[in-house]
Amino acid sequence: MYEETGLNTKVKRLLYLCDKTDCVPPIIHITFFLERIDGNITLPSNEFETNPISDVGFFQFFELINLGFNQKFVDILNRGIPDTGNYMRLKENIGL
Repeated sequence: MYEETGLNTKVKRLLYLCDKTDCVPPIIHITFFLERIDGNITLPSNEFETNPISDVGFFQFFELINLGFNQKFVDILNRGIPDTGNYMRLKENIGL
């Protein structure tokens, strides 16, 4: 996390494991709930990235719709992220 965001974090729990099969090779998407320990949020160097990160930030759940997340994902967040620690099959099943 530090490399990508400038934040030192601690993993609190596994949220979801999902498959992303629409890319080559297919990947497993792993989502964690983190606790911020210290650091300031910053952009990564993007030195070797072909698809660089252009912005990072903290947002309210309702703001995520304007950032390309869908309503299903926002609803899951508002319900307290139920079913944590489970394999959810396709990434789309959690609205990502």
